[in-house]
Amino acid sequence: MSEIKTVIENLQGSGLVVQGLAMDQIEGLLSNDQRPVKEQFNALMAQGRAYGIYFYQDQAGFDRDEFARKLGEIGFVKDEAKAVIANLRPTPTPELTALGDRD
Repeated sequence: MSEIKTVIENLQGSGLVVQGLAMDQIEGLLSNDQRPVKEQFNALMAQGRAYGIYFYQDQAGFDRDEFARKLGEIGFVKDEAKAVIANLRPTPTPELTALGDRD
């Protein structure tokens, strides 16, 4: 199991929702990436939508403190963790999904 897969699965335990590509496909995209896992995660957050990878926060199960702690474990400092959390959109509800993605 790759390090990025482990990190994403740990973050999912705190309320991260990943939609779009399967974990195996995400691993394939990053298979030749030699950057540290923190930078790989940053790249996925910044450019993932171009590859069909969408990150959301589970509205009911998101634990902000635990999520921030897990980000700290992979090297994010306080301000960086705040930026990641601020960029996570809530999981689309069926009503909003019907309207389409307006990004």
